[in-house]
Amino acid sequence: MLAGETTLHDLAVTHLRLVEGQLQQFRARRALLRTIVRNR
Repeated sequence: MLAGETTLHDLAVTHLRLVEGQLQQFRARRALLRTIVRNR
């Protein structure tokens, strides 16, 4: 494989990391919103 080539695996790993980061942010926002709603 030539230097600088990106494999499908590399792309999948990068995408998975991004999606997992977004998921953590959504979970934190959901927890905050649930707290606000419950303490109404």
